[in-house]
Amino acid sequence: SMVTACNEEQVGKPHPKDLIRWPVDISADPTGQYLFVVNSNFDQLYLGGSIAVMDLTEEKVLEEGTALVSGFCGVLMQRLSADGSLEDLYVASRLGDAIHQIEVGVSSDGVPLLSCHESESANGCDEAHSAPLTSELGFDVEPYAGTFIPTQDGRGILVTAGLADGYLYTFEVSAEGSVSALSNIRIGSGVQAIQYDPATSRLLFVHRSFPLLTTVEVAFGEIDGALDLQLGEPRTLALPSVSNIFDFGRDLAVNPVNGQIAISWRSPSSVLILEADESLTSGYKLVRQIGVGNGAAGLNFAPFGPNGEMRLFVSAFKEDKMYVLDPVSGTVLQILSLPNGPYATTVINDSVGDRKWIVSANFEANNISVIEGDAAKEGYMQVIKEFPIGEE
Repeated sequence: SMVTACNEEQVGKPHPKDLIRWPVDISADPTGQYLFVVNSNFDQLYLGGSIAVMDLTEEKVLEEGTALVSGFCGVLMQRLSADGSLEDLYVASRLGDAIHQIEVGVSSDGVPLLSCHESESANGCDEAHSAPLTSELGFDVEPYAGTFIPTQDGRGILVTAGLADGYLYTFEVSAEGSVSALSNIRIGSGVQAIQYDPATSRLLFVHRSFPLLTTVEVAFGEIDGALDLQLGEPRTLALPSVSNIFDFGRDLAVNPVNGQIAISWRSPSSVLILEADESLTSGYKLVRQIGVGNGAAGLNFAPFGPNGEMRLFVSAFKEDKMYVLDPVSGTVLQILSLPNGPYATTVINDSVGDRKWIVSANFEANNISVIEGDAAKEGYMQVIKEFPIGEE
């Protein structure tokens, strides 16, 4: 049977639609004009969380576009149409053990309108917008991390994994956005982050439970018009560990220029840089470890060097900093101060809106910070904006 957030017995009020509260993930729409922020219900003050729509020009949350979801959703995944416009958002729900589909509409003045329920007043996503995950082991799945692999013409493969049961789950997404289960395999519990490496056709996973990188080869095509997905056997690479309890990866990023893999590492707080090496079982080798203070978390590559060189931006949520790294030399170039608890980050590189920004969702401060990434502009590599919370 399908279990979603909307049929849990809950008390309290729906999450306010004008607030940024306990944000756990953030992404920008393809135009660079709007942010989507996943608000958790960390303090359980409300019935659930929300996916807020923030207008970067008006610098405010747009209540009419915001969708109410369960309290413990995870990483946002975007599905784009063939012309590059945003069709749907998908997010894994730990509370509902499901993948939620968030439909993206557009208002008469071009504002994104998010919805995952037939009734606009309802709290949480309904069954029509939820694909359930069922544990092979008979207990909770608790999916959090996820990624979307585009195949063709707006179609693709959704990937998530259970924090609790340790399975990898894959779903086919049609051009209309409908979701159907494909397969699942055991890859180990506690998956914290997932990335797809297009250069090697591998899925990459880091775990809260183990100091490992897990890799799975992916092959997909069509047989008689139907998607054919093949997953290889999981392979692992042991990463530097002093204690299995405290050493694990929080986030993953792939360098689009040279294929480097970056992992934010909990203890000691650092960034691990890996490169492809087909002579090794996992397909990757560790080439350097860069210290980044305390609480390495969100990771993003962006071509924001003075002459367009690639930079690596790493949030450190325990010391309220953003580290700017040269991923080639392994040098820390700059350290910027941020509000409390910077965690999830995203990059906006929008030529139309003339925005080259690194955006940080600050989990404990309940706000958003913007760092200027355009070397030709005033405030380069400085925090230039902070969007405050709304009024409760």
